[in-house]
Amino acid sequence: LQRMALKAQGVLQRLGDVFINLPDGTRMRVAAGPSAPILKAMVEQFAPRWLRNPVVLWISASDQKSHPLFVQRAQSVGLAFHPSNELPDLILADIADPVRFVFCEIVATDSPVTVERKAVLTTIARQSGIDARHLHFVTAFQDRDAAAFRKTFGRIAADSDIWFSTEPDLIVELRTAMRAP
Repeated sequence: LQRMALKAQGVLQRLGDVFINLPDGTRMRVAAGPSAPILKAMVEQFAPRWLRNPVVLWISASDQKSHPLFVQRAQSVGLAFHPSNELPDLILADIADPVRFVFCEIVATDSPVTVERKAVLTTIARQSGIDARHLHFVTAFQDRDAAAFRKTFGRIAADSDIWFSTEPDLIVELRTAMRAP
């Protein structure tokens, strides 16, 4: 029973688990699944390329929606939410001045940053005292040929970005026009 209890907590590596090297030099393991390689690429490739001083504030993996380390880390910067809330797959922070919070959805099958999703995440940030000017939203896919990208592109919210793990130096910006006064 004790061995089974420890296995249930994920203390043993399972076949296909993905190891992610965090910007602070630590490693974490996430369960195998279609989104795990994209999550790994977001942390290891997107963050150092597109953020000046990246920090991982939150990872919600399929096998563990809430990691105590990330709950504490998010709270330390004022992000107050209950882990049972509908949170994004990944929250990054760029701790350069000013601090930016990057809410990321990892899409292997469905669930991009939609207008509704963006509104929910913006509300969570505002309730935590974070100005909406410091928020950024990214939907990440494996590549432009992925079925998930073709399926969800039309639902991705304006004023957010799209990133592909197979093209880490490319970002697609969906911006609304700035109109002259």
